[in-house]
Amino acid sequence: MNARSGTYAILAVNPVWWVVSAFYLFLTSTALVNYKNFPFGSLNFFTLVWIGTALTAAHCLLNLKTFREYFSLRRWRDIPRFLCADMSHYLPYLLMAGLYDNIPLFHDTARLRFNNLDYSLLRADEMIFGVQPTIFLQDYLNPYLVEYSMIMYSFFVLPYLFLVYLFQKRESTLFSKLLLAHVIASIVALTCFIYLPAKGPRFVFDTAGSRLYENLPQFKNGINGVRIDSLYRATGYESLYRLQYDAWNNLERVKTDCMPSMHAALYLICIIIAVRYRKIMKWKRLATGFWITSGVSMLFSCIYLRYHWVIDIIAGIVVAFFSYSAAELIIERWLHTRELASARNKQLVSASG
Repeated sequence: MNARSGTYAILAVNPVWWVVSAFYLFLTSTALVNYKNFPFGSLNFFTLVWIGTALTAAHCLLNLKTFREYFSLRRWRDIPRFLCADMSHYLPYLLMAGLYDNIPLFHDTARLRFNNLDYSLLRADEMIFGVQPTIFLQDYLNPYLVEYSMIMYSFFVLPYLFLVYLFQKRESTLFSKLLLAHVIASIVALTCFIYLPAKGPRFVFDTAGSRLYENLPQFKNGINGVRIDSLYRATGYESLYRLQYDAWNNLERVKTDCMPSMHAALYLICIIIAVRYRKIMKWKRLATGFWITSGVSMLFSCIYLRYHWVIDIIAGIVVAFFSYSAAELIIERWLHTRELASARNKQLVSASG
């Protein structure tokens, strides 16, 4: 392979792969350097499995028409190959998800203490507002608003679906920008989760007595949704809020993932793209309004339901703008360089011919 073909091979690789590879190399090196303390036998990939399953299901639903065409042409054996080829584009995203469940292993390796950052974050909130926002909001808990907020909090799955939507629309440039922006945001967040762990208000001010500090205010009102007797008889859960809370709590196995808020970061990146490139969407005004309204509701729900400090949300917003700006710059330069290299190659071929 000559230098020219080697350059083309490098330019053919999406930059997201270089970013993911660099982060994996960093974490792998950290684990190997501390191999005596790192519990390799405890590695697990539960989050990778469920996010991968959700992405595959969403991708299949959006490609039912293509699958029907394969069946009509008696080419059903080509479906697995077609599906694997498509799902490979999401692999960098899934690789980042695979790291999430293993954050506590790096805690053990670095022997970090978990309580320092929470204390700093709650003091930061108090300095900004003069009160603790989650403590203040407990006097305004309403079962219907709780149910609405829980639904909005669950909308954090939409960034994954938006990625599938862009792929389905064949918006390859926007897909690459969103994918890389989410990967960069995830790298920043996962690094903070490892080296700056924080649990959030629901643990620090917990009424069950699992507070991390003494002499701090305590929640006097629990969060309750709208009671549904039929739901309670069928499932044992008295409200949809409690059902969703326990479901997400089981999926979100890492409890020190508070700062920065990935809900805020990943969702805001989608809002930036949805607003900036709204022409790609079918109902432009409706879609833009939906993303903005749901985004604001989600940020509120993170505070109202005691998942995050306000400073976490602010940090998530900063991470979102940084990640999107970096991703757009990298992808645009990558595409421009590829175009220049392609044009140069054509000139050389013409000259040699």
